Amino acid sequence: AGLASQTEVKADQPNHPRYTDANNAVRNGLSPWDRAVLAEIDKNDKLRLENEKLKAGLQEKERDLEELRDAELKRLNEERHEEAEQKEKEAERKALEDKLADKQEHLDGALRYINEKEAERKEKEAEQKKLKEEKQISDASRQGL
Repeated sequence: AGLASQTEVKADQPNHPRYTDANNAVRNGLSPWDRAVLAEIDKNDKLRLENEKLKAGLQEKERDLEELRDAELKRLNEERHEEAEQKEKEAERKALEDKLADKQEHLDGALRYINEKEAERKEKEAEQKKLKEEKQISDASRQGL
């Protein structure tokens, strides 16, 4: 019984030489059936430990996958945001182009109006000059008579 309690105390250090010696001594004193049961218990312990390691590895992989998924979602959201901003800027650019075209059309119309009025002024000026010349000729011919 004393040996078994020592084995339990050292159970957290299975590679410790005293543990190994005590474990072997206990096992040698057991029946074949008891040794088989202990072998199964050892096998189960090893499998349990391996299972825990696999679970830990799986959890780490799941965390990595979650981080990758979050990073991809963030990238996609940023991409959508950039696309929305780009569409908004394109719409603003188009609106400014339309506004500029309207202003240009208005300026072209104003320039045509100014040119028409200038042409009318020159035409009236030419008529005035012609009338003035005709009046001078008429006045000169009246004085000459």
